[in-house]
Amino acid sequence: MPRYVGPGSPGITQPPIYQSPPPPVPAPVPDRIEPIRPSPAETMTIAPAPRPSSSSSQAPVAGAAPLPSSSSGGGGGSTNWRDATYNEQIASINRALAEYESGAIGQGERYGTDYLTSLQRLGYTPGSSFVAMPNIIEMLNAAGDQAAGITDAPEGLITPVEGAFDIEGVQSPYSTAARGVRSLRDEFAARGGLQSTDFARMFGEFQNQLQEQLRGMETGRSRFAQDLYERIGGERQSAEDRRQQARRDAMQRAALNSIAAVG
Repeated sequence: MPRYVGPGSPGITQPPIYQSPPPPVPAPVPDRIEPIRPSPAETMTIAPAPRPSSSSSQAPVAGAAPLPSSSSGGGGGSTNWRDATYNEQIASINRALAEYESGAIGQGERYGTDYLTSLQRLGYTPGSSFVAMPNIIEMLNAAGDQAAGITDAPEGLITPVEGAFDIEGVQSPYSTAARGVRSLRDEFAARGGLQSTDFARMFGEFQNQLQEQLRGMETGRSRFAQDLYERIGGERQSAEDRRQQARRDAMQRAALNSIAAVG
C-alpha cells in the first residue's frame, strides 16, 4: 500500500510553490516632452550664402521679367529701355540747353563790345591783349563735371584791364578824359595859372575821378561775368536733372512692359 507523503512529513523537502509574477507597473508620464537635441558631434554648421557684390550682375529668376539695364550710355550694358519717348525728351532737353547757351554767349559778346566802347568814351586805352568778356562756355567745358551744380564763379574769372588814360585825346579827342583836361587847361590858361598849385590840385582830383569811374566799370564787368557763369552752370545742372528723370521714367516703362510681356 503506497505511503502518503504530505506537507509537514518529516524528512521530506517540500517543493517550492509557484507564484505568478506581479503585473508590470506603467512608466510615469512626464508633464512635458523635451525635444530631441542632437549631440555636439551630430550638429551640422551651415555657412550663410555669400552676398552678391554691387559690381556683379544679379542672376535672373526663372519666369521673372528681365530687368532693364541702368546704363546711361557711353559704355556697356543694355539700352533697350531707351524708347522713342525717352529719345524725344533727351533731344528736347539738349536743344533747349543749346539755345540757352547760345543766347548767353550772345549776351557776353554784346557786353564785351559795349564795355570796350565805354572805355573809349572814358578815354582809357586798354592793352592789345585785353579781352573784355571771356568765353564762359569754354571755361565751363574746361571745368567738366565740377561745373555741375555750380553756385559760385571761380576766383580770377576775368583779367583786370591794363592800359592808360589818353588825356591828350590822341585816339579819342572827345572822350571824358580829353575834354576834361582841355577844359581845365583852358580855364587856368586864361588866368595864367597853369603852373599854379590850384591847377595841379584840380588836375589831380580829375584824374582820381577818372580812376573811380574805371573801378566802377571793372566791378560791374566782374559781376556780370560771375552771374553769367553761374547762370549757365545752373542751367546745365537743371538739364542734367531732367535727363536723369527721363532716364528713370524710361527704365520704369521698360520694366512694366517686360512684366506685362511675361504675364
